[in-house]
Amino acid sequence: MDVKNKIQWSEEARQLKDLIPADYNPRSLTPQEAADLRNSLEKFGYVDPIVINRNNKIIGGHQRYYIMKEFYQVAMVRVPDRMLDEEEERELNLRLNKNTGHFDFDKLAAMGEEMLIDVGFSAKDLDDIFQLEPAEDVLKDDTPPIKITPS
Repeated sequence: MDVKNKIQWSEEARQLKDLIPADYNPRSLTPQEAADLRNSLEKFGYVDPIVINRNNKIIGGHQRYYIMKEFYQVAMVRVPDRMLDEEEERELNLRLNKNTGHFDFDKLAAMGEEMLIDVGFSAKDLDDIFQLEPAEDVLKDDTPPIKITPS
């Protein structure tokens, strides 16, 4: 890594109304995920800064941005010391969302089912975490097929 040319980041306060969501951002939230994020912001406040380019274009943190606009006018953002080109923006956007590691299911299980549900883990997630298999009778479907005839 070329440390001499490494991008330096600083934190600055910016008006949320001045930030510009990137139209290339591939992430979205379901209504339940939005509710979970809203609950987190209400309980813990704003702890994970939005990452922007020098022109106020959001690179990372789009979902927080959309929810935060309900509560805040100003947010601390991370800003590079130079303008990133569009290819760098897109790569960083993907890396911020993809290169985040994975969960250790044993450690997650130790946190307890109630907390996991509260922060937004789904029933399928819990089945994976607690290594639960659906009951055999749930997998078997004895319902006869419906015959559709043209009218």
